[in-house]
Amino acid sequence: MRPDPAISVAIVQRSIHGDQGGLATFTALLCDALAGAGVGTALVTRMEPGGRGEMVLPKRPEVSLRFAGLRRAPSPADFFDRDFERAVKAAGREEACRIIHTQDLWTPEVHLAGRAARRLGIPLVMSITGTLTSWALRHRAAKKKIGWLLYQKRDLARAAVLHATSRREAADLRRLGLTNPVAVIPLAVSLPAPAEPGRRSPRGGERLRTVLYLSRIHEKKGLIHLVRAWDRLRPPGWRAVIAGQDDFGYRAVLEGEIRRRDLEDAFAFRGFVSREEKDRLYREADLFVLPTYSENFGLVVPEALSRSLPVITTTGTPWEDLRTRRCGWWIGTGDDPLAEALREAFALSDGEREEMGERGRRLVEEEYSPRRLG
Repeated sequence: MRPDPAISVAIVQRSIHGDQGGLATFTALLCDALAGAGVGTALVTRMEPGGRGEMVLPKRPEVSLRFAGLRRAPSPADFFDRDFERAVKAAGREEACRIIHTQDLWTPEVHLAGRAARRLGIPLVMSITGTLTSWALRHRAAKKKIGWLLYQKRDLARAAVLHATSRREAADLRRLGLTNPVAVIPLAVSLPAPAEPGRRSPRGGERLRTVLYLSRIHEKKGLIHLVRAWDRLRPPGWRAVIAGQDDFGYRAVLEGEIRRRDLEDAFAFRGFVSREEKDRLYREADLFVLPTYSENFGLVVPEALSRSLPVITTTGTPWEDLRTRRCGWWIGTGDDPLAEALREAFALSDGEREEMGERGRRLVEEEYSPRRLG
């Protein structure tokens, strides 16, 4: 057993595999920030079938990693997985944890962690991570209505504190009748080295400029509007790169729409990318776009801003800062608003877009850097 610090926390998440996107990245960053602040930190999760090389792991050696079984296709039997509950209890006892903190909702692992917290008499903190927005509740609505009645509302109501990443998400909790204390704390991103000034300016001739999308390929993300807006504009000297895990076969829908509009030369798909490849894509991009219908936070937005990229995203996210800090476009959802924002972005010079990007990096440094987790 490690020496007992002033406070210890057990972080519980079903998976820290890279295909979990921003949630896996944030969990690793949270663990590292807590450990760096002297907080005893244990991470309880499932082992990945492909081994550790595919997981987004905390970097600090002080973080205690506890794996409980393999990640697999969800099954109702998982709600009775005593091995996972015992792993959470063991973390609570052996790490002398004062808090159990869960990430995400609707998973057996979060339900089991809540039960372990009650049996240990340890306060439970639950991060909502965008799972209770109106759009999220409409997606697979029948299944979620059953889950809400059977366990999810009760688990949330029993939590000592609910964590929301924005005032909008806190309002979602109140709208659902939850009266627990709510902590509104934005997520944070690690800051890469500052970009070299002028690196995106053409050298030795014109180059192809890039609009980057990097997130799950899912209907929720509004990518169909990017295809339609691109068809209207057909900007010379620009291409769109779409990177991310394909969810529910939606990539095939997009590719069909791209072929129908004869835009194959303008779009490139990269699939799921490693952290190294993700960094390269950010460095090579000139503009970032997230035309989503709904996000509680949208971690890729500050990630892109931290790389000095101007960002276009929607009012389905809480990123009004893009407008007020003049580092991007905060627009309505749909073809028309996106086409207009892209038109404005394409009309700027490389230098003007870089100035926007530098204002965005300053925003992240001031408001969303890891020190906010300390």
